[in-house]
Amino acid sequence: MYCNKVCIFKVINYVMFLSKNVKYTYVSTLLLGGEKMALDRIAIGARIRRIREEIFEESREQFGKRCDLTERHVGQLERGDFLIGLVSLDSIVSSTGIDADYILYGKGDNNKLQIKENLYNIIDKSEKDELKMYYTCITAIKNYVNKK
Repeated sequence: MYCNKVCIFKVINYVMFLSKNVKYTYVSTLLLGGEKMALDRIAIGARIRRIREEIFEESREQFGKRCDLTERHVGQLERGDFLIGLVSLDSIVSSTGIDADYILYGKGDNNKLQIKENLYNIIDKSEKDELKMYYTCITAIKNYVNKK
């Protein structure tokens, strides 16, 4: 399924490259199994801004460092100056854990977004000793999972 989405996204980027001044990019109904979809670069930018401001509470510069993007590029994406590219999308998805379907279409269960919000709330309300304990537990679990 992921490969199909990546292939479709490459086609979308190519179509967007050919029509730079168009707000919506329509993809062939053949590629999407008869379903016509549109990518709205303004809405995508708003979702990226929401992730940055509400979930990570970071500046554009900090978020850019997290995602290996420049501050300027993050700003251009958030304003919807252009449609997000595959490399930038992959960078944001892998750095934040947010589902690509949420970023592109605003769809998806996006449990990761809710989980991160809940974890940040727990961390914000924790004392120093609790934070050390959480860190130790999470690190131990992560090391165990990575060994598999």
